[in-house]
Amino acid sequence: MRAILLLLPLLAVVPAAGGNGDLKLWLESHGRPPVEYLLSAFDDHRLVIAGEGHWIRHDAELIAAAVPRLAGKGVGILAAEMFPADEQERIDRLVVAEEWNQADAVTVLRAAAWPYRQYLDILRAAWKTNQGAPGAIRIVAFGPPSDFRERGIDPDEFMAQRILEEIGPRDRALVYAGLHHGFTRYEQPTILDNGRVDGFMVRMGGVLRQRLDDDVFLVVLHRPFWCGSPPRWTRPGGAIRSRTSATSPTKGSRRSGQPSRSG
Repeated sequence: MRAILLLLPLLAVVPAAGGNGDLKLWLESHGRPPVEYLLSAFDDHRLVIAGEGHWIRHDAELIAAAVPRLAGKGVGILAAEMFPADEQERIDRLVVAEEWNQADAVTVLRAAAWPYRQYLDILRAAWKTNQGAPGAIRIVAFGPPSDFRERGIDPDEFMAQRILEEIGPRDRALVYAGLHHGFTRYEQPTILDNGRVDGFMVRMGGVLRQRLDDDVFLVVLHRPFWCGSPPRWTRPGGAIRSRTSATSPTKGSRRSGQPSRSG
């Protein structure tokens, strides 16, 4: 796993007077390993959303690496968009079974069209964690049904409601979803073909924050942004965060990129 993580709350307090040079120095002296930072968010918040860019290998590897350490922060739930809600019963059996069931894990991923090995590794990490500490981690699947449009289901409302139904008043949960679903305070504009804004969307993170207030916190995982005029892919901070991050993959893994399919 490449140790790279974009932390928007962190960047907000970085001194800006000296430009990218100061930013680079600040990150080199204040930066923290991704898993450590992600888990530290639970010091002040009950629900931490990790917003990924989708199909980026190191995002899923980060979550899998965090799973064995969740219990140490009092976190007993990992909720994930990539696992369909309709497969909850299968997932419940899978992560507490005496033996690992690869076929069931692949079935879960194929049911939601996320058949990538790195997401499967998250399921296996939860299973392995429960082998050493039974019941330490539960996975809550909140992926909406594939025909949600035909059924008139708002995916963000669906996701938020699934999470709210599954967590108790004292539970802590790591919520793993696409970044846009994770927006808490930002209301995403809906843009017409002519470029005009037609309205604003309250995404899953916004719904959760409306219910749980500052108990909810969003961590934006490292990714480029589509912005500018004309629009293009842009690296935040002029790619300073990328260049100051550790770039050596862990033994047995490949460099960050497209995830590999499973099954």
